[in-house]
Amino acid sequence: MRHARKPARVREEDSETPYMTRRGIDFMREAGDAPWCLHLSYIKPHWPYMAPAPYNDMYGPEDVIPAVRAESERRDPHPVYRAFMEHDVSRTFSRDESAPKSFRSTWA
Repeated sequence: MRHARKPARVREEDSETPYMTRRGIDFMREAGDAPWCLHLSYIKPHWPYMAPAPYNDMYGPEDVIPAVRAESERRDPHPVYRAFMEHDVSRTFSRDESAPKSFRSTWA
């Protein structure tokens, strides 16, 4: 997360989202009137949580409301939520020290 505020090393127009969008539009144009099916899966700004400029610094800590957490959420969670909480990444990001100070949660 220490580099999350930095811009990605690719230009915005070369990043995954615009590239995939252009390829999807190309596919639809090339298909013409023939039946087709297209699935686009937009994954950014997920890991490594870096977006190209100008998106990397559009929002700062002052724009993020701290999460409000309650221990009661963890006592008897739904099985899907329990599995999510047990995932390594979830455990890491549930720790306040994983987030910048200004993004840290408050406990109800």
